[in-house]
Amino acid sequence: MSKIEFPVEFEAIWSRVEGIDVVKYSKTRNFIWGSVTYLSPYISRGVITVKEVRDYCIEKFGYEEGHERFYQELAWREYWQHLWQWHGDGIFLSLRNNQERLRLGTEGRMPVSVLKGEMGISALDNGLNQLYKYGYIHNHLRMYLASVICNLWGYSWKMAADWMYYYLLDGDLASNHLSWQWVAGTNSNKLYFCNQENINKYMGTKDVGTYLDCTYEELMNKDRRIENLEKGEMVQFNLPLETIRLWFVESVNELGFESGEKVFIYHYYHLDPRWRNEEETGRRVFLLNKFFFEAHPIGEGPLKFAMDLARQVPNIRFYWGELEDFVNAGFEVITKEHPIVNGVSGVGYDKRDWLTPKMMLQNSFFAFWKKAKKQVVAVK
Repeated sequence: MSKIEFPVEFEAIWSRVEGIDVVKYSKTRNFIWGSVTYLSPYISRGVITVKEVRDYCIEKFGYEEGHERFYQELAWREYWQHLWQWHGDGIFLSLRNNQERLRLGTEGRMPVSVLKGEMGISALDNGLNQLYKYGYIHNHLRMYLASVICNLWGYSWKMAADWMYYYLLDGDLASNHLSWQWVAGTNSNKLYFCNQENINKYMGTKDVGTYLDCTYEELMNKDRRIENLEKGEMVQFNLPLETIRLWFVESVNELGFESGEKVFIYHYYHLDPRWRNEEETGRRVFLLNKFFFEAHPIGEGPLKFAMDLARQVPNIRFYWGELEDFVNAGFEVITKEHPIVNGVSGVGYDKRDWLTPKMMLQNSFFAFWKKAKKQVVAVK
């Protein structure tokens, strides 16, 4: 299990953008040793945008058909974000189909072997241990885990998506939960399956004789069952309240601001240290939305990572509460639009930097891509 570092200084983050190889990425991203960018934590936290990454890479590499996979992956992330905007909290429900393989009795539970990182598939166990220790896991491994947990073992995609989101430094409710739905067939036309041969190919392992060492036809057989499959362990995800109460104030009065002051609000999906930094006046606050995070908890690792990113903003303060608290206290409040903060009266919203700002609702990614491609790969 290799350690993956995620620096928080903007110069180090941007150097990763400069290090992108569009051709190698497009050819190797599905392999565990592939030329991936490790930018997802910074895109998820709003430090950089997919549009900035696209602009840089188009300028450096231009666009050829062999580059398409890279730009499609940027578009996938934007597509998930559009779905969150269009559906709101509907993304936390099965969007198009009921979960076909859901087993009764697994509600609120996760497989014990997953929680212990002992699934008996070496690539999955290595990935789980990396997730628990470092807060990151390769995208192909995420799909493999979702396939086994939801489509083979019959656990709820929603519970499993909540579990993974809790640990991820790049946790994005749209990308994460809608990807789980895609695998489980609740937001796609078919279920996604993986077998041991596929895992060995892309993960460089040599496992044989495992419960996945069979054909896809066997895996897709609705009558296939793993004998004595346990119902799993009840799981509850708890916010790191000790850390929150140590670093975040819970009353606007504790901030010591004067009524009428301009307050720039950063949030979990918007931690860009360059945002409005030309403005000389105004307070800076990282808002951890109490109601939202009680409904969608994150663990200690993701919280501390977000806090370290927020600290790149000079003189920023940490607040555990609601956006309305600042409006009600008489401040001039400005933030960046996002489903977790939208719709509060009296707040000024800066628009997000979209690749495809005027896209209409599409029921599948490839319908979206067909309409969005010219915008995404437009050469200046």
